[in-house]
Formats: sequence, C-alpha cells, structure tokens
Amino acid sequence: MTGPFSLWFSSNRIRIFNAKFRIVSNLSILDRERFRLVSKQWSQSIDHLARAQQNLSLIGHCERDVEFPFDAESTVDSGTLRIRNDDILQWRYPYIRYQCFSLLLKRFPNLQSIRFESISFWNDHLIEELINCCKQLRSLAFVHCNGIGRSRLFEEKFTNLTLIGWNRLVTAYGNQLHTLILRDCDLTDQQLSIVLDGFRNLSHLDIVNNRLKHGDALKNLPRSIKILKIGSIIQQNRSDGNHDVKFMIPFRSICSGNGRGIEELTLYSFVNKEFVLITSMINLKKLILSDLMEIILDNRSQILYQTVAALQRIKCLEIYQHIPIDRPMISDVKHFDTILKNCENLTEFVLNLDPFDFESIINDQFVQQLVNDCPNLSRLQLGPGSALTTNSSFESISSLNKLTQLKLIEFVGTSQAGIINLVSESRSLRRVEFDDCCQIELDSFSRSMLDLHRANPERFLSINFTSHKGNRSKLSGYHLSYPERNPKILINLDGCCRRDFSIEYLRSQTNQTIGKAILNACNLSSFCELFRKLFIRSSLSLFLLLPSSSSSSVFIKLLKSIIASIFIYSILSIITKMIV
Repeated sequence: MTGPFSLWFSSNRIRIFNAKFRIVSNLSILDRERFRLVSKQWSQSIDHLARAQQNLSLIGHCERDVEFPFDAESTVDSGTLRIRNDDILQWRYPYIRYQCFSLLLKRFPNLQSIRFESISFWNDHLIEELINCCKQLRSLAFVHCNGIGRSRLFEEKFTNLTLIGWNRLVTAYGNQLHTLILRDCDLTDQQLSIVLDGFRNLSHLDIVNNRLKHGDALKNLPRSIKILKIGSIIQQNRSDGNHDVKFMIPFRSICSGNGRGIEELTLYSFVNKEFVLITSMINLKKLILSDLMEIILDNRSQILYQTVAALQRIKCLEIYQHIPIDRPMISDVKHFDTILKNCENLTEFVLNLDPFDFESIINDQFVQQLVNDCPNLSRLQLGPGSALTTNSSFESISSLNKLTQLKLIEFVGTSQAGIINLVSESRSLRRVEFDDCCQIELDSFSRSMLDLHRANPERFLSINFTSHKGNRSKLSGYHLSYPERNPKILINLDGCCRRDFSIEYLRSQTNQTIGKAILNACNLSSFCELFRKLFIRSSLSLFLLLPSSSSSSVFIKLLKSIIASIFIYSILSIITKMIV
C-alpha cells in the first residue's frame, strides 16, 4: 500500500494507538491484564505502558495485626511515597508462586520502586528472580512479609531468605539502592549487619518492628543516611509472639558513627536515658516520638524535654501516645515550656496524646503559649483537647499568619461559631480537619461558608468533619472544598454520596431554602451525569468489541460510534445547562 492513502492509514493507526494508550492508562493493573484478551493491538498498548511504569506496590491478602500510624513510605529519592491506584496490585493470596512472580516482574522491566506488603514465604529463588527482572531499582520495601527475616512461624530454610539471598541482594543493588524498608519482617541482628555493610548509598532506612536484640550494627550506618525509623510498635492485641524481645534503641551505636548526619528520626516505644545523645545530630530537622515507655516509666521525662529543647535547629516535632501506661507522657504544661521556648524554628508541630484516665494538658492556656512561642507554624495538629478548652483557642490559632494545615481532635468545648470565626480570620488556612469536635448545623454552616467563598472566590479551602466516638457531630464525614478558579462547592455527607452545586444556582433559587436548593441541584446534576457516563461507556464498549482488522468496515463502524457518542453527549450537556 503506497501513496497518500498509506500515509492516511498510518496516521490513523497512530491516533487509534494513542487513544487506546490513554484509555488503559486510567485503568488499574488488573483491568489492564483483562484488556490483553481483546486484541493484539490492545496488548501492545498495555505492554508499552508497562515498560514506562516505574512504581509498583504488590499487596497480599493477609490480616494485619499491627497498624502503622502516620506512616510515610519512601520513594526513590526521599520524601513520601504517593502510591496511585494504577500502581497498586491487589493480590488475593498471602503468598505468590514462583511462576506468577516471574511473569509479573517481566511485565515491568523498568521499575525503580517496588513495594511488597503482606506477601509471605520468601526464599532465595524469588530474590534471584527479582534481581534478574528489576535491574534499575532505587527503592525496595518489604512490609509485614514473613520469610524476609527469620520468622518463628516458618523456620525451615525453604520458607526463609538465607544469608546467600541477602548477599545476592547486596551484590545486585548495593551501590544503587537509596531506600530500603524492612518493616515487621522479623529481621535479625546478623541480617541487619549484612544490610548496613552492603548498602552504602542508603538515604532512607526503616527497620521498625523486627527481632533485633542489640542493634550494634547501627554504628556502621552509611554516610548518605538521612532518614532513620527504628523501634517497636506495641499493640495490646498482638498474639503472634514475634516481638516479645524488649528492643532498646541503641543511641550510642547510632550516634557514634555516621548517624550524626541524620535529618529525620522516628523512634518507637523503648527509649532510655541514652536519648540525650541525639543532641549530637547537628543536622536533625524532623523528630517523631511515639509511645516512649521506658523513659517515662523511670520518671525521667524531664530528660526527654530538655533533650528535645536542645535541638534548636529542629523544624518538625511530632509526639504521639496511644498505649496506656501508669502516667501520662506529658503531665504538666510547665514541663513542656522548655521545648516551646527553645525551638523557635518549629514550622510543623503535632501533639497527639491519648490521656486515658488523666486530664489532657491541651487547653486554652497551652494553645496560647504555643502560639506565642512558635509564630512560624505552617502545620499544626493537637488533640485530644481538655474539657475546659473553649473558642478562645481558635482565636489564638487564627493569629498564626503562616498556618496552612490544621487538625484538631476532640475539642468538645468549642462551638460552630468558633469554627466559622477561625476559618474567616485565618486567611492562610487551606486544609482544616475536626475530629470528634462540636456539633455542626448544616443550613447555618453552609450559609456561612457560602458567604466566605463569595467574599474571596479565589481562595482554596478544604474542611473535614469526622466523628469516631458517638454522635458528637451531626455530619460525620462532612466535606467542603473550594477548588481554585472554580466556583463550586463539593459536599460529602456520611461518605455515601457526593453533592455538587454552584453559587449561581443557589442565587437563582430565591424561593427555596438553602437545604432544598442543595438537594435539588444534587439530584438533577447527578441524574444527567449518570446518563452521560452510561452513553460514554456504551460507545467505548462498542469500540473495544471491534476486531483488530484493517478493513474499511472497521473504520466505518468506529466513525459511526464516535459520531453517535458525541451527538448524545452534546444533547445531554445542553439539557443539563437548561435544568441547572
């Protein structure tokens, strides 16, 4: 076939290939595999997309006994791993066979970041296949994977990764791996020594919840290390017995070598008086403390406060307590004065202390002192609040000129008027979350938010109301969102339906109440939008059922289906504009 017709034919084939590529790029990995059965052309488009994919997360079907709060998995460089839906592959079994594993990895030859979660029965053969298929890895993560370490449930060699497999990992990825996550994998001290001796370019290391006893190998941390997460997450309902060893974090080993250059440090549970050694980390900018038990039970909490206060360069401080102990982690506001007064460079502060049988220290006085000592905060999370906390706390928070993210937990003494005043006065706020706070009335709150949006339509603001304990809030899962350059308000009630209405429509409904106008607009627009999606999907299904042939009848059918879908879509758009 030569001449202008061949040029037209080749250009159309390119357009069809691009159209198919766009369609499959919006599908999940499992849906893409189903589309391979349609035709050879669809399979080629999916193969092209798989070769370009760089991130993959394989999640097995396994009951998790351990929950990891506020976790941030890492990517290739550093920072948090933002896993998209098209990067996740849900596996229906808690294990994967060698043949399936080999076929899966060969589909994605250019992966740079791979994460395995709740996949057990690892051995040297699977690791060898991983090395052969993924030669460009920069980030490797194993979370809750039995067999990576020395699992007590599977002590046989054929269900555990041996030292030979670890040495193969070091040989293949020792110079190129930047991120290594080995969380809840029964890692032993001997295996940790191999990891730290072999991977010398690591910038992110996560070894939380393992079978470490001493951790002396941490003195051999690589020079490039920037992020370290270590400790044991204690759960009361833990029944497998894998973490009965009381692992005390070896600060002396960490701070004796290259650990002094760490910029982000996360500590769990057992911390003793050696905690003062972290003052030698001159580059430390972010510190996360969770359920520190030993130092609190030994009545040495003052050491904790003085040590954190000595870190004057720290910019982010997060403190959590979720495990009940004999005494609270912070029992008095005066004990916390040393931290707030000395850490003037704080831009992010999180204090989430479950008081259990003790009175919470977070009250109006504490919030006012926090605002006075840390005026440069851009992110703030406090909770649970004391029963004496009032709207004056909101007035203090609204004076923070750089605050963009705010989350308050169980501020039960506040009211709806205080929330409205906080959102109105604080012009820099973009995202606000209220968990188990005061009651909210839909009509009055909607009117106030609409007035606020009319005054400044270019402002982006997202407000979330959630209720986990009882029915303190009438709107569980209430969500208001003001997108930039878009005069629409999105409301999500109880997490079951999404409400969409515009300010222009509300202005035209002068004879109805605000609530009725919202419901009418939601029902009409959602009805028309449903019909649009149905027609688009029907035309798309006709396109998928076409055979992979180059005959003229195929293009005629394709052209007819596209014209019909465009015609129907335009009619529905006109009807929607006339109704709304």
